[in-house]
Amino acid sequence: MLKRQFYKFLRFILLLWGNSAVALASEVGVLATIKPLQLIISQITQDVTQESSPLLPPGMTPHDFALKISDLKRIKQADLVLWLGPKVEPYLVKIMNNKAASQQLNLSTLPAIQRLGLRSLAGGYHHENSELDPHIWLSPENGLHIANALVEKLSALDGQNAHLYQQNLAYFKRDLKQLDTFRNAFAKQQADYVVHHDAYQYLEVAMGLMPAAVVTSEPEISPGVRHLTELVELIRERNIQCFVAGPGLSPRLVSLLFKGQPASSYRVIELDALAGGPVTSYVSFIKDLSARLSDCVRGKAGGFNPQ
Repeated sequence: MLKRQFYKFLRFILLLWGNSAVALASEVGVLATIKPLQLIISQITQDVTQESSPLLPPGMTPHDFALKISDLKRIKQADLVLWLGPKVEPYLVKIMNNKAASQQLNLSTLPAIQRLGLRSLAGGYHHENSELDPHIWLSPENGLHIANALVEKLSALDGQNAHLYQQNLAYFKRDLKQLDTFRNAFAKQQADYVVHHDAYQYLEVAMGLMPAAVVTSEPEISPGVRHLTELVELIRERNIQCFVAGPGLSPRLVSLLFKGQPASSYRVIELDALAGGPVTSYVSFIKDLSARLSDCVRGKAGGFNPQ
């Protein structure tokens, strides 16, 4: 009797293990190149696939990234790869050419995505450029378009879980409504602030903002003496008190731009367009950027002053 019960129990355990093994084996592996895209993946695939990390490690940008053997392995093993396209991530072109169209989501080809031209600096003013600004994920509308395209791809790859992807998409849309309070919040207001790296255009457009000046179009490019002199004069003449910095910006540049002014007279905020730090969702990432930029422009405390 006991022996028969034991064998029944053993068969039950083996059956349970076998079902789990099949589920794990059939689980769709989704990989994004950067963290903001991985945050969208995490919500759309919640309770369906295991959490994964983006291809680019923390602190790394597409500007200075080089593929390692381990990275190539991750890309090959992934069932679906989200990437920004050949112009932004040229190091992926060769390996992505060997990946089926059904196994990749090239965001540069999505027709619904809003695309803005890079703003170049000429005489201290902004002018549209023929090149496109790659920071498309900073637009909440683009975030939704990316999520929609992701669900379509995943449903084709994993039809048995299509209803779960659709359910998670509905939750994602619901959460995006938290950002409505920032939509065109400054459309009819004068907002003076200066940005170091011109990386936040999509977020600014969503909020109805336009910086008074930009220090550099790319973080690797140092501004010229003439441009810096014009910026110092502009900041003083218009009494600009908000400066938006990227990660790792030298305090010396800020001190130079606000030369002769006490540190208590201006605010400096650091906005990481690549979602560095303990960010857990796409909406909380965009909400945090929007709230801190809004507070800085409106003259509220919350920034840091470099010493």
